[in-house]
Amino acid sequence: TGWIRTLVDTRMHFPGTDDAVYKSACSALADLHDTGTGLVADIGNLKRSRLIGSDKLPPVIFFLEFFGLTGATEQRALQRLQKISDLSDPDLNQGLFSFSCVPHAPYSTGAELIRSLKKKASASDRLFSIHVAESAAEVEFLQQGTGSFRQFLQERDEMTGPFSPPGLTPIRYLDSLGV
Repeated sequence: TGWIRTLVDTRMHFPGTDDAVYKSACSALADLHDTGTGLVADIGNLKRSRLIGSDKLPPVIFFLEFFGLTGATEQRALQRLQKISDLSDPDLNQGLFSFSCVPHAPYSTGAELIRSLKKKASASDRLFSIHVAESAAEVEFLQQGTGSFRQFLQERDEMTGPFSPPGLTPIRYLDSLGV
């Protein structure tokens, strides 16, 4: 969680403008293309990020990540998902090779939200992406509901409702959800 905390804090206090970020990302795509990369998967949290690479090579598959573990945070994410007609909205797909709404990780996304996102991806024959089994802390949180992930999520007001750990490893948990 230390690495995640640093990443989130850096992003929140980034001094650059959207234009500077866009130019930097386009430069990185050009470098990837020049070294022979044929396809890029970009995982982001902001709807506007889908535009990075929309008219560049290599083609970009954009995954819009959703967060919402419990209570109000999960409900807000489900409402946001409902508003995004993610794969038929021309505003979202303009110039994109591919676009899909996906959950962030089992420790940050509730069961109902994970299932809804998987259902959308499957119904539209789109790729489904999720960070999973990346650390011992994630396993502890899903098995026991304790540890650094619980503290991190509470600090960020992500646990707005009761949380009952599934008591499973991350892969078994996703399997139990039909994912």
